Amino acid sequence: MGRSVREGRQVKSAPSAVGKELRPTRGLAWLLFRTPGALILWWRYYFAKPGNIALSARQKGKPVMEVGFSLFFWGGIFFTLFLVLVGDR
Repeated sequence: MGRSVREGRQVKSAPSAVGKELRPTRGLAWLLFRTPGALILWWRYYFAKPGNIALSARQKGKPVMEVGFSLFFWGGIFFTLFLVLVGDR
């Protein structure tokens, strides 16, 4: 980490990210799991009702919210499949 002199005092400079590769920490399964939540939050942000824009802006892009909405989405899909496959027995 380099140091620079500015106005007579030493200031720590930010570490450089040049040359460092960005490695995904999770795989394709995590991406597919989280995608519905991200899309739902995107939809809620861009098509928000008047007065709900601040709430949807705070939720958009937050991994915790994306995972929460994805859990509801995938839970609904599995519940619907369960009803379709087992419902008439």
